[in-house]
Amino acid sequence: MTLLENPRRSPYTLGMAKVKTKAPKKTGRPTKYNKGWPLAAEYMSRKGMVDKEMAAKIGVAESTFHLWKQKHPEFAEALNKGKNEIDDKVESALFQRALGYDYEESVENLVNGKMMVTTIYHKHMPGNTTACIYTLNNRRPEIWRQKQQIEHVVDGQLAQINDGLAEYFARNPEPITDE
Repeated sequence: MTLLENPRRSPYTLGMAKVKTKAPKKTGRPTKYNKGWPLAAEYMSRKGMVDKEMAAKIGVAESTFHLWKQKHPEFAEALNKGKNEIDDKVESALFQRALGYDYEESVENLVNGKMMVTTIYHKHMPGNTTACIYTLNNRRPEIWRQKQQIEHVVDGQLAQINDGLAEYFARNPEPITDE
C-alpha cells in the first residue's frame, strides 16, 4: 500500500512535516495557595469560623476558597476535620442540654474584708424542651419530623359513589340546573 492509498493519511498532509507545539504558558496572577493553608484552615474551622470568614482572613475571594477545596484534597480534608470536631462538640452539648445535667458552682466571699471563703453549690440544669425536640427531629426524623405525611385512602363506598356519578354524567351530558 502506498502513502496515497492509505485512508488514514490525507493527501493534503503528505508533504507537510509535523510541527510540535509548546504548551501555552499559564497566564494570570500566581496562586496564593501554599502547603501551610490546610493547617491554618483546620485551626480556623476548629474556632468555629465559616468559609466566608476564613477566605477573608486568608485574603482571597470566597469563590477562590471553594476552588481550593476542589483542587486540593488535603485542604478540603483539613477543613472537614476541623469542622467535624467542632460539630461533634456542639452535638454533645446540645444532647447534654436536652437531657439536663448536674454541675458545681463555686462562689468566693470576703469575710471581715480579709479572708476569702469559697462555697461550692451543687446545682441541676433541667432538660430543655426545645433542645429535646431539635435532637429528636434530627436523630429520629421518621418519628419526630415536623412535616407530616398523610395518605388519603378512598374506601369502597366512596369509589362506588364516584363510579355512579361518572356513569350518570356519561348518560346525561347536559349540565344540571336549579330550575
